[in-house]
Parts: sequence; C-alpha cells; structure tokens
Amino acid sequence: MLRSTHSDNPYEQLTCSTCHDAHTLAGGPASLVVDTYDFATPAYGNNTLCLAWHATHGPFESVSKNDVAALQVSAGGVVKKDGASLSFDATALELAKNHVADTVTAHMQTTAAMSGAVYAPADPDMPVGSCASCHMPKIGKLQDINDDAQYHLALDENGKSAVAEGNVASHVFDIVWPAQSSILVNPDPSKGHDYDIMPNSCSKCHDSARFSGDSD
Repeated sequence: MLRSTHSDNPYEQLTCSTCHDAHTLAGGPASLVVDTYDFATPAYGNNTLCLAWHATHGPFESVSKNDVAALQVSAGGVVKKDGASLSFDATALELAKNHVADTVTAHMQTTAAMSGAVYAPADPDMPVGSCASCHMPKIGKLQDINDDAQYHLALDENGKSAVAEGNVASHVFDIVWPAQSSILVNPDPSKGHDYDIMPNSCSKCHDSARFSGDSD
C-alpha cells in the first residue's frame, strides 16, 4: 500500500481505514466522504468505492461525483450531499450507469485492448470492468505454506493445471501482466510446482494467462 500511488498522489492520500472499517464485515467503509458527498457503505464490486475517488480526473475525468452517486443509489445504497439524501429518476440512473460503463470500457480498451468485453463488474465468475479485477488481482496466498491448496487452480490453454488466482488481493494497485507470471516458469517441469507461478490480473478469466508450473 505504501508503495502505491494511493499513498502518494496530487489528489488524495489514502490509508487502510479509507477503504476498510475494522468494525464491520462489509466490503467497504461504513461511510466514505469525498468532497461534499457522503457514500454509505460504498462497494468495490460495482466500482462505487473506487470511482468515488477517481471521478473527475485522469481516465475518469468525464465521470462526475453525481454519476457515482447515482451508481450507488441504483444499487440500493444511500448517498448524501451536503447532508441531504440524493434521489434520481429512472432516466438519470440509466444515463449515469451507461456513462460509467462507457468510460470504464474505454479505459480497458486503452490499457488492455478489452473493448469487446461485456461490462459486468459485479459478476462473481467473470467480473469484467471491475476496478479490483485488474488493479487488485488476488495474487497472494493466505499462509506461508507452499502447496497448491493455497491457490485457486484451473486449466491453462494446454489443458494443464495452473494457478488461476490466489486468496489475497494485491494492494499495490498496479496491473500484473501475464508476462510477469510467465518468467517464473521453471524450464524443467519436473522440478517445478503450480504454486511457483504468481497469478496475474488476467488469469482469473483467461486460460491463456495461466501457466502450469509442473508437468501435469
């Protein structure tokens, strides 16, 4: 986290408690105040937690805080502005959701040539367009034990067992590319293990981004 741009940037320096509340099991803080907006329990699953900070600058310059507020409300959440709860009509909700989807898709096209992907950030099996999918891939393991059970396995493009993802999300927030995994493959499969190969931002969804560490 301290090595990431989240702790050193010109907009907002974040800490662990910005996104995590030690007193709840919710997937986000109980309250997130950004400018004059107060997002109640924003979720990373539909990108409201991330976009609450990233809207209005960088690749998401065209997304307004109001767009993110509408996204939160459309998911059944509550957002207050200057202390008053916000509400949106059906048209405003759809326009905001479509604009966010178009903007995130354009970002994926620019950075990873993913414009053909269907935007579905909340899909648990293939969360395409989720900020966390690419920027917080589960590349770590729960315990310091070298066995395949610490990871989620799937088949690579050759039908061999490989690590698809781990159990602990990266907090560096950089994209982890497949090439960063491939260099860990032992040239001698008889001496390698699947758990030797760090998963990456693409390996949860794409078999071509998985690399078998042994001969099976």
